Amino acid sequence: GPWCLLHLAPRPVGLTRSMLPHCALCAHEDVVRRAHQQAAAQQQPHHSSTIVAQQLQDLHALHAKLGDEAVTTCLHRSWGSPAFLPTVISILGTHSRWPNLTFDETLLVTKFVGMGFPEDESIRVLSSVSGDQGKALEKLEASHPPASRAPASPSGPTPSCATPTTQPAPPRASVPAKLFSQSSYLAAYQRTAPPEQGYELLAKVHRLCCLFAAAKVRDEAADVRSRAAAAADRFFNDLQRQLDSRSGHLADVGTAATRIWSSAVTLRLGPPGDLIGEYEFAQMLNEVLRGDRASELLDCAVVVARAINRHCVQGTYTGWPDGPLGIGNRQSDKKDTTFRGGALRRDLIDWFAPGKKYRTNMFVASSFRRAAAEKFECRAGASVDKDPVRWVFKFEHERCLHVNFLRPGAESTCTNELEFLLTPGSVLVVESVQRSSSLHDAPHEIRVRVSPDNALEPL
Repeated sequence: GPWCLLHLAPRPVGLTRSMLPHCALCAHEDVVRRAHQQAAAQQQPHHSSTIVAQQLQDLHALHAKLGDEAVTTCLHRSWGSPAFLPTVISILGTHSRWPNLTFDETLLVTKFVGMGFPEDESIRVLSSVSGDQGKALEKLEASHPPASRAPASPSGPTPSCATPTTQPAPPRASVPAKLFSQSSYLAAYQRTAPPEQGYELLAKVHRLCCLFAAAKVRDEAADVRSRAAAAADRFFNDLQRQLDSRSGHLADVGTAATRIWSSAVTLRLGPPGDLIGEYEFAQMLNEVLRGDRASELLDCAVVVARAINRHCVQGTYTGWPDGPLGIGNRQSDKKDTTFRGGALRRDLIDWFAPGKKYRTNMFVASSFRRAAAEKFECRAGASVDKDPVRWVFKFEHERCLHVNFLRPGAESTCTNELEFLLTPGSVLVVESVQRSSSLHDAPHEIRVRVSPDNALEPL
C-alpha cells in the first residue's frame, strides 16, 4: 500500500522569521504556507516571499484593530478561496470600515465590490432587500450595466457566504503514492543495527535533538541559532532524567527508548518573546519520520525507532485491550479496540475511503480509553485548515506483531494515557468514515483495521 506522506511542509524558502509579524495567528504556519503556495503559483519565486510578507503585515495591522475573533472567523470562512490572503484582507478591510454589518453581510459586500459594484451602494441595496443576496445582485446589475462597473479583480474575493456549520474545504489533496519499499526510512532501517547498549541510544537521541533544532532555525540570526543549540542540550538532559538507572531503565534499550518517547518535556526554540516552535520528543521523532528525507537526521531517528521496536515488535505483550472485564493492564473500554484523537487536514478526509489500505509513516499511539484520546482531539475552529478527528483501531485478538502496551511507570512516563504503540510501516485498512455534521459536538470518526503481521503485506 502507499507510504502515507501526510506531513506539513516547512516554512517556505525565502520567508525568514524577521519578515513575518510577531503574531501566532497572523504568522501561523498553515496561513503562511497556503498564502505562499498561491503567490508562488502566480509570481516568480523570489517575488512571492516579499508579496506574502507584506500581505501578512497588512493582516496583522487589521488583526490589531479588529481582534482575534474577527480574524479567526475570516480565515476559516475564506480558506477555500483561490486568492486566500487577499480575500481575507479585503473582507477585514470592509469590516473595519463598516463595523455595524454582520459578518455574512460583510462577506456579501466584499463579494459585490470584487464584482465591480460600489461599496456604499452595495451596502444600501443589501439593506433594502433584508440581506437577500439574489435580490441585491439583481438590483445592482440593473443599475450598473457591465460597461459602467469598476474592473473586477481577476482573483477577487469569492468567500463562502454559507452559514458556517461546517468549514469550507480546500480542493481535495493529492497524496503522493509512494510505496514503503521506496521510502528512505526502510532503506535506513535495513542498514541500521539496533542499539544494544543505553549509551548507544542516548548518543543518537542527543544528535537527533541537536540536528532537529539546527534545522528549525537554519535561516535565523546567529544568536538565535546559538540559543537553539543550547536549548537542544538542555532538552536532552531533561530527557535523560526520565531514565532511572536504579529502576533498570538503561539496562533495557527498549524501555529506555519508550520512556524517552513518552516524555512530556519540551524543546522550545526561538528568541525570548518570539517562540518559533515547541516540541515534545515524540513530535520531533515523528516529524523526521514523516519527512522521509535521507539524511543524518533520519539515520538518528531510525536508531531510536529500532530501539522502540525492541519493545513493540520483539517483546511479549505487556498489556492488551481485553474490554471492560479485563484485569490490570488488560482493561479497556472495548475489546480489541483502541482510540486516538487528533486533527486532520480538511482536504485529506476524502483520501480515507473505505477499503483503502496504507502503511503508516510514523509511530501511531492510541489509548485503551476513549476519554484519554479525546484530550488530543483538536478543538473545532482551532485550526484554519484542520478538523478534529477520532481514530478507532480494531485488532485481531492478540495477533498483532507490531504493537505493544506502554505500562505507566515502566515503559511510559505518563500515568493516565494507557498507550498502545504501533510501529512505522504498520498496515491499516479503512473500514468506515463517519463525517460529523457538527464538529463542535463531535469529531469526524475514521475506523481502521490493523493488519496482524506487516511482514505478510506487500512493500
